[in-house]
Amino acid sequence: MPMNTVHIERRTLRAITLTALLGLLIVWGLAGGLMQYSRQVMLNSAKTDLTRVIGNTETALNRQLVSLDALLAETATWALDLHDDGAAPAAQTALDRQLMAALSQNLMLRDVAIIGPHNHVLAAARPETKRLGLPAAGNFLEQVRLQAYPSLLISPPLTSDLYPESVIHLARSTRLTNGTVVAVVASVRVALLSAELDPRDPSGATTVTLESSDGRLLAAYPDQNTHASHNLHPALPDLHADGQSIESRGRFTTEATLLTARPLVYAGL
Repeated sequence: MPMNTVHIERRTLRAITLTALLGLLIVWGLAGGLMQYSRQVMLNSAKTDLTRVIGNTETALNRQLVSLDALLAETATWALDLHDDGAAPAAQTALDRQLMAALSQNLMLRDVAIIGPHNHVLAAARPETKRLGLPAAGNFLEQVRLQAYPSLLISPPLTSDLYPESVIHLARSTRLTNGTVVAVVASVRVALLSAELDPRDPSGATTVTLESSDGRLLAAYPDQNTHASHNLHPALPDLHADGQSIESRGRFTTEATLLTARPLVYAGL
């Protein structure tokens, strides 16, 4: 075979091989770009859905908290004429009935009470609270009474002999006619508060939490009993709670997730 023919065949083979390799590279590049594009489209869609879900949940939770805070403010007006040793029998009976009525109108409530100095129970919807006192974490009730101005405070979750189910206390201070500052407290069932966080996600892949600004877990859906009263890291203010979805580690796992954080109408939540 002439040498020129051999060289031509070799050059032809190289050209075909290079063309095939170039074609493969183009196909791989297009496939990779298409996969990246598809991933970005899915990610943007998931971010939009998550932002919408959290916005709806935020609205429902704000409505519930405002309603409970309004109950505390109204209860404070009922208690103005109380004294450290209670009220006159007739007035005490009327106040207890009002508290019992408030309790019966909201299944989320475990108790409603008015707590004086030294954690003395001045009035309560449940008779056992008047007899045994109101369990509270640490010096929470004292912190409520020492407020510079009345505002809503929320305790960490707790259980006790009196509260076999987990509760959190929502409380605000009020000054009685005689000058004594007391705490008006609503005890909220964590299980029912958690139900308010239900994102109604058919996939079951979404977890919603209610946290304090220092990362303290107050409630979650699905319920996270094993994490109750735990501090989650990082605290949400460090994640820029502006309602935008970001890629971050999960609140209960180290796996990468989409996370959206939004502040509620009450400071610190």
